[in-house]
Amino acid sequence: MPHLTSLGRVVTDSLHACLVACDGVDAGSRGEGLLSGERIWFVLRGRFRFQSARVRCAGDPATVLFTRDREPHRVLHHDGGDVCLTVAGALASTLVDGARPRVPLTVEGFVRLHSLARQLRRDRGPDPLAVEEQLCTILDPGPGRAPRRTTPRQRRMAETVAEQLALRFDERLSLTTLAAPFGVSVFSLCRAFSAVHGVPVHRMQQRLRLRHALSWVLDTAAPFAQVAAECGFASHAHLCTQFRREFGLTPSAVRRQAAFQTCSEQSRQGIADEMGFIRRQSHSP
Repeated sequence: MPHLTSLGRVVTDSLHACLVACDGVDAGSRGEGLLSGERIWFVLRGRFRFQSARVRCAGDPATVLFTRDREPHRVLHHDGGDVCLTVAGALASTLVDGARPRVPLTVEGFVRLHSLARQLRRDRGPDPLAVEEQLCTILDPGPGRAPRRTTPRQRRMAETVAEQLALRFDERLSLTTLAAPFGVSVFSLCRAFSAVHGVPVHRMQQRLRLRHALSWVLDTAAPFAQVAAECGFASHAHLCTQFRREFGLTPSAVRRQAAFQTCSEQSRQGIADEMGFIRRQSHSP
């Protein structure tokens, strides 16, 4: 039986993305599988034979595979192991439904896939919304650039989603949840939102979270772990990384700098008051 090693993952109610390394040892195994739920398979490295009732092909870095719920399939390794990203959950169900068993992966999509894989390896709790949006960007069959013109319906949708992000910035939202009320695909939602607001959905959410975090850092003495939890970040480390990327300083550095400036202002005011008292005394009869 092949041995699998998890390299990184993000799991929520609507998304299950797992980066897995397989040693490719098929001895004693017929390679047969039956997985619950629709799944998307991305191959980052390696090769194997994939067979189901709908398709017989090679799993390779130039191809994306789609499997339906409990679809019998067979995987046989050709030579050595592989590294794959598998995606399940509501997003996968949306994308697999009606999709061909396999589609080509563009060069740009493959580069983005590696960027996502590095994020999963590096971050213990990557933001699910960011992962979903990256997956949509990798798979989006539409134009690379958002259309300049938008319809009234697209603008209403984008504004409604922006309002949801503002009101629920501290929640772990998913693209499927945000798109469901409008009856559109996650691709359509992402394109419309970027066209109207000029930034992706997750970037808007992250911007809101960081503004709230800055206020917590400056206006309270709350521990940074609490700030992270209040503002929707996965951890203290996640907060620090994103905070520094946005503002150029860590939360602790900003808080120290703000405290120093406050002390300096108080000191200057105290000196000014003292100098005023001396001047008044020198002019008194």
